[in-house]
This record gives sequence, structure tokens and C-alpha cells, in this order.
Amino acid sequence: MKLNWISPFPPDNSGIAVYSEYLSDVMVKYTEIDRIDRTCSIPDYGINIYSMGNHPFHDLIYTAAINKQGIVFMHDINLHDLIYFRTAGRGKKVKYIQYLLNEKCISDNDIKVLLYKSFPEKRTLFESYNLINEIVLKNNYFIVHSRMAEQTIKEINKKANILRIRHFSLWHNIKKEAVSNKGPVIIGIFGYLSRSKKIEQILAVYSAFRKQSMIDTQLRIVGNDADINTEDIIQKYELSKYIKLHRDTDNDEFHRLLSEIDYGIGIREPYHGEVSGNIIKMMSSSIPVAFNGAGMDIPKNAYFNIEMNRFDESLMNYFKLIERKSAILSEIGHNAYEFIEKECNADNIARSITAFAENYNESENTDIKHYSKFNVFSHLTLRDKCRFIIRRDI
Repeated sequence: MKLNWISPFPPDNSGIAVYSEYLSDVMVKYTEIDRIDRTCSIPDYGINIYSMGNHPFHDLIYTAAINKQGIVFMHDINLHDLIYFRTAGRGKKVKYIQYLLNEKCISDNDIKVLLYKSFPEKRTLFESYNLINEIVLKNNYFIVHSRMAEQTIKEINKKANILRIRHFSLWHNIKKEAVSNKGPVIIGIFGYLSRSKKIEQILAVYSAFRKQSMIDTQLRIVGNDADINTEDIIQKYELSKYIKLHRDTDNDEFHRLLSEIDYGIGIREPYHGEVSGNIIKMMSSSIPVAFNGAGMDIPKNAYFNIEMNRFDESLMNYFKLIERKSAILSEIGHNAYEFIEKECNADNIARSITAFAENYNESENTDIKHYSKFNVFSHLTLRDKCRFIIRRDI
């Protein structure tokens, strides 16, 4: 059996690139495998494993996966940003709307908003749409990281064969010592910075905490902006003295920064069943991490749960536990480390994927008749159709 692992790889600045590089190296022990960079042509022989997420990095991988069946390793179960990039981001508004129509029923008025009013800014109204019907109906084998992702795929394609695996961590080599009494307490946020990570809300709560706290704390924010301006938010809350912002970090620098933090925060909302690699990295260093964990396949005693319906209060409670150097957080860090050590093993994952691939049957073609290109114009009045054509927006 020959596997083609198709993915971003370093030097691409991507967590999936690092993940794919390491895991494919481990899999060599169990099967013949070639690494195919996302920009290269797809081989004609072998079983393709498409390792992909929601970033435009994965555009060519997505194209390959809908044209040649294989095993789709979906690190994200929401592909909205990738699909938007492939369609409306290239001026193809109608194609973007067709994807939306395949996901759920949107109103005629919503379609008009997308066609005429402040497009593409209005796309944020629809970022909770998964936009995965096409790829899920054109393949029958999937690898995912959570039960939520597994259930979402099964609801679309009842024939789907799904392997659910744990994340693993490359950083699981140093068990962090207890928080020192010397110097400030360091709290870390890692990964792409966006509205979905609730950066502004976190800084608002942190600002309120600092005004009443008796201890010295600092934030380390490590990542690049996606759809926000982090510097502006820091200035807004007058936190420049207390926050260090790190951009474009390589793996060594990332590891060094990770080793310096005492506590972590990793929020994602809306949440679609993704398991953050950055959260796993922090947990693997016995760092207590606060995140909205509902739906993640992680033990409840291995993280501090942020309740999104009472976000400010919940996050403030986390900060107060940090202030008291609570034993609760020390126990969370210990439980996190033990969970990663026992459950998130790269060798076990490599063996599971190899066994799953051995059962791959290319002849199990999917039924894609349910994925159709809806006629957007059927939702418009004659007047709207004329307006749209005259504007030449197709």
C-alpha cells in the first residue's frame, strides 16, 4: 500500500504543515508514504490523504479532493473561509451563494444583501455556515478530531467511513515547573488572531482584572492578524505596557515563548468541533488552559471551561484563580499533561491511520446527486435580475 500525504509543509507558516511533516515521518515506520506539497501535482498511483483546514493555504488541496477521491483529513469542520476565498474572494459571488444554498435555506433578502450591499464585508453574516457539503458528498473516507465533526459528516453522507483520532503534540517533552514567585505571571494566547478568538473581549476582561488585581501579570500574544487589528485593540484598552505581541514566529521561537508562559487562553466562537493544536501544545507542557471546551473530546478536569453565555464573568473567575495561585489550576495542568501523555500518542495515531487506509475502497463511490448548483436568479424579481446584470457583478 502506498499513501500520498497531500498537505502544506514547512516552510509554510501553518500548524497543519508542522503536524503533517511530523506525522508522515512517523507513518514511514508502518507503510510506504510520500509527502506531496500542496502546490505539487497529484500522483496517479496510491491512496491520497488530503490533510486540510480552513485556510486559503488549502485551496489546491480542496480542488484535488473534489476531483479525485481519497481520504480527507479534515482538521476543521467549518470550511467557510476557504470556500469564500475560492469563490467570492475571486469575484464569483453567485458561486459563493450556491454553496450557501446547499448548506441551509437562506432568505431571499439575505441573497440580495450578498449581491448588492457592502459585499464582501457582509460575508461575516454567514461565517457559521460549514460549507462542507461538496467535499463530504464527493468522498467516502474521512479523518477527524472530534465527535462533533464525525456527526456533522454523517448527517450529510450516511455512507461515510470515519476515523476519529486524537491530536498529538510535538512539544510533549518538558513538564513545566510550578509558577515562580519571581517576576510577573505570564498568560499566553497562541494562533491566528481573529474575531472568532474573541481577542477584544479577552482584553476587555483582562483590563478590568488588572485594575483590581494585586499581582503583576503580562500577556504574550503570539500570532498574526486574520480579520482584526490587535495593536488597535491593545491601544484601546491601554494595555501596551502589559502585553507583548509576537508575529511570524518560527518553531524554535514558538517553543521558547510557550516555555515562558504560566497559563493559557484559547477561545474559539463559533465552535464547530475543531481541536486547537495550540491548546494541545499548552496542555502537553502542563500549562492550565482556559477555553470553551463543550463538544471537545478532552476530559473536563484537564482544562478550565469558559462559559460563552457568561463570558466576562467566567474569564474573570479564571484570572482570579490565577491571582490566588489556586491549587485548582495546578491540578488542571497536571491532568492535562497526563491526558496528553496517555491519549495523544503519534505512534498510535500513525498505526490507526495506516489500518484505516488499508480498508480504503476506491470503488465505494459517493452519491453526489444531492449536491447541485442552485439557480440563484430564481430567488430574485425581474427588477432585481436587471439590476444585477446591469451592474455586471457575475
